[in-house]
Amino acid sequence: MDLANVVPVSEESRCKKARDKMVELQLEGTAIDRKIAEQSVSSPGTQTLDAQARAYMETGKLSLEPRPADLEGLYARRRVNTRAVKMARDDFESACEAYSREACAQLERPYRQHAQRIADALAILMDSACAERDFRGALEAKGIRVSFAPAAFPYLGFSLDDPDKGFAARWVKDARQAGLIR
Repeated sequence: MDLANVVPVSEESRCKKARDKMVELQLEGTAIDRKIAEQSVSSPGTQTLDAQARAYMETGKLSLEPRPADLEGLYARRRVNTRAVKMARDDFESACEAYSREACAQLERPYRQHAQRIADALAILMDSACAERDFRGALEAKGIRVSFAPAAFPYLGFSLDDPDKGFAARWVKDARQAGLIR
């Protein structure tokens, strides 16, 4: 597989199908919420929470009206829908993860080639940094007060062999451990 042939996650068939199912369930949940809101407001004899609290304050008696059966059914549907949405979200994440792993497995060779090019360039950079350091050192050993601005990148280090002495060697160590470079 070539990078140009990699289908975006949003267009991969398994991911798209799982996402569409999740969105469908989310929309259904919104519709259920709307019905619950309508039922709660339009149910005859149903008092608002504030009205119930006011009556309780005035009479000292707490009277809770039972919810209508159809409202209980809507709440039950909402609970099931909420769980289904979570399961659909998990399925979507799993599909995206599986596709991503497959794509990366197919593109591992070209990726390793890029990593190796970085490692090769670091080796050249380290050789150049050492040569620059040695050049400056030779001038200083002859009593020359070096007025050149330093050209090396000291935070990268001067060797790829000791990961404790620069970022470049640490990157090489990590890349070797990950199997990206030789």
